[in-house]
Amino acid sequence: MHSFWSLRGRPTRKSEYKGIPECALPGQHAAIFEHFREAIPPNSRVIDLASGRGAWPKRLMDAGYETVATELNMEICNVPCTYVDLNDPFSDKFDGAFDAVSSIELLEHIENPRHIIREANRLLKEGGKLFLSTPNASGVHSRVKFLFTGKFAQFDEEQYQSIGHITPLTFWQLEKMLIEAGFEVQFVKFHNHHTLVPHTVGEVVKLMSSVFLRPFMRGVAGGQTIIISATKIGSI
Repeated sequence: MHSFWSLRGRPTRKSEYKGIPECALPGQHAAIFEHFREAIPPNSRVIDLASGRGAWPKRLMDAGYETVATELNMEICNVPCTYVDLNDPFSDKFDGAFDAVSSIELLEHIENPRHIIREANRLLKEGGKLFLSTPNASGVHSRVKFLFTGKFAQFDEEQYQSIGHITPLTFWQLEKMLIEAGFEVQFVKFHNHHTLVPHTVGEVVKLMSSVFLRPFMRGVAGGQTIIISATKIGSI
């Protein structure tokens, strides 16, 4: 049984898409897709980086996007995918004529997120879009947790060891990376998963922070996950 005194929230049940587990917060893929389809028209050519079990590219395929899924561990993917090691140069494996690149819950697992963003630029047509999401180290709860523990929300020893969350990123960092790699940020959105009744100290702190501290915080705070759409305005 999860202790009330835990500084973390309760374990959450994962969402699925057509029986495929989504490696994200509950409801996150569906929420991101609403923003994605507003920014990127159907029939666009999309490449998805680190497709995991394949829930996100499957959603894109079903919606009429011409989708290329990529994955390092191909045996776990439930859709056809291309082998890609994202730590190496990988854009030269493709023709660089994609309308969109999706990077959903990827950058927090990568040693060098700038490398991913630069390679995404090379995969895109001029005017193409990079659509990414990652845990929001700028978030209200993340700032409070860092103040008291020295660790960002969604980045602690357990998540480091179990799911490989190794690189926390703030919006300030992400914006710098995107601009330096030839992108212009089009919009910033957020996704949260909250329960109405807190069941742990961590959930109490999260609720209290949102109510009492958010009005005094500067910069982009937002929610648990940050979602960014950026347009390629220059080649690198």
